[in-house]
Amino acid sequence: LPQLIRDGRFRLYGQRVVPLRNDRGHGHIEVLLRGLDDHDQIVSPGTFLSAAERFGLMPKIDRWVIETLLAGQLDPDCEYAVNLSGQTLMDKHYLPELEALLKASGKAHQISFEITESAAMSGIDTAREYIRRLKLLGCRFALDDFGAGYTSFGQLRALSIDLLKIDGSFISGIADNHDSRLFVKTLLQLAK
Repeated sequence: LPQLIRDGRFRLYGQRVVPLRNDRGHGHIEVLLRGLDDHDQIVSPGTFLSAAERFGLMPKIDRWVIETLLAGQLDPDCEYAVNLSGQTLMDKHYLPELEALLKASGKAHQISFEITESAAMSGIDTAREYIRRLKLLGCRFALDDFGAGYTSFGQLRALSIDLLKIDGSFISGIADNHDSRLFVKTLLQLAK
């Protein structure tokens, strides 16, 4: 892991998010991180991200992802969803640096930060500050894994989230399970 970070042996990939209905809005690409081993073979994030979290290295990885993405050529008609770890979200000192980076890039309006429900709730005041200040620059925020944690709808409202990504455990059986459909429909109605 330290070698991956030290040598910048990461690659960014994009996964296009396609709506089920014909949506003529902007494109949406989820930014995915992969590592490269000594033989330039792809290393799954599951292999290194849990260790990075355990050793407090996620802020370095998040910085690399954001800086690399903003330095690249972005499709002007797309929004790019980037995960922001709980460790980074709790780092009050990084926020001004991130603001400056986004301002200098001129691409803040194309960035949507995804934060997990548990990360947002574990430091709600700092999360609110990140959301408030970065939204002023044009960024959007998504709450990831919604429904799997302990967010109340009152807390959700206080976070000023733009998008909800309902936890996969509720979505995976939605086509065949009436209860799953009903639960997701109810979540969506309440969230709106």
